[in-house]
Amino acid sequence: MIEFSLILISYNKPEMLKQTLKSLIDNIKSTNYEIIVVDNASTENNIKMIEQNFPNVVLIKNNTNLGFGKANNIGMENAKSEYLFFVNSDVILIDDPTEKMLQFYKDTSNIGLLGAQLLNSDMTKQESFYSFPSVTKRIVELTGMKKFFKKFYRDLKTGTSNFFEIDSIVGAFFLVSKDVFEKIGKFDTFYFMYVEDVDISVQSRIHGYRNFLYAESKIIHLGKNHEFVENIFLFENRNKGLIHYYKKNRNKFISTIFIIINLKLFLINFLITKIKHENLKSENYKKILKLYWRELFTQ
Repeated sequence: MIEFSLILISYNKPEMLKQTLKSLIDNIKSTNYEIIVVDNASTENNIKMIEQNFPNVVLIKNNTNLGFGKANNIGMENAKSEYLFFVNSDVILIDDPTEKMLQFYKDTSNIGLLGAQLLNSDMTKQESFYSFPSVTKRIVELTGMKKFFKKFYRDLKTGTSNFFEIDSIVGAFFLVSKDVFEKIGKFDTFYFMYVEDVDISVQSRIHGYRNFLYAESKIIHLGKNHEFVENIFLFENRNKGLIHYYKKNRNKFISTIFIIINLKLFLINFLITKIKHENLKSENYKKILKLYWRELFTQ
């Protein structure tokens, strides 16, 4: 019987994926697990790399890029275990967190999601959990004050114990039982990428479960999902995700206030970039302003 399943999404960057898979196989001590890779129609040689180097990996080949959430749901549907680790294809294990995480998960009542502390490549701690989104947090974020408040909040939480309760996990590496995952609705497939980890954390809470973080894990996460204005794919999908999150999880008044606040602050940033002749940023701000403007009239 398979003890646990590791589910990864593959989309291009085959060398990074290879590094991730190798770190899983080299560090995980159990011999009774499976690795499932769902390839989202990579245009690089991901499939060939997997088949040549990792023949024991369960490989699922999508014909199109279905996005992060939908592909992970497919991975879950093909998993043989009750316990699921969702793993980003840009993480590197330098120890084995699975044994302690599984034991804690099995021993803890009403547990929903169990995330893990992530590290930067220089071994400093990376932001690995969130408080749930709020209009106040969004104002702090868009006015450039996030660094101070984020550091303050993180320092209050870390170091209290090896496992502590949190609002939202970061989706780069987390554990959930298949039963809980199905009860909370799996990943919402509206989210192509970004915000889906916050949404599923909220759904976990709504269904009466508690979310935790394993603070002593040693997992390097090479990617960061900051809202880079220059990256229109990230910028647009994160804002689409936030709008959907508010419309789904908050009442109409709060979601409308959220949209208006974003419109005002993004308009200020747009005007600043126009004055500075930062053409790429101003064009991207313009696209996002149109997105929020449309949403304001479909509330």
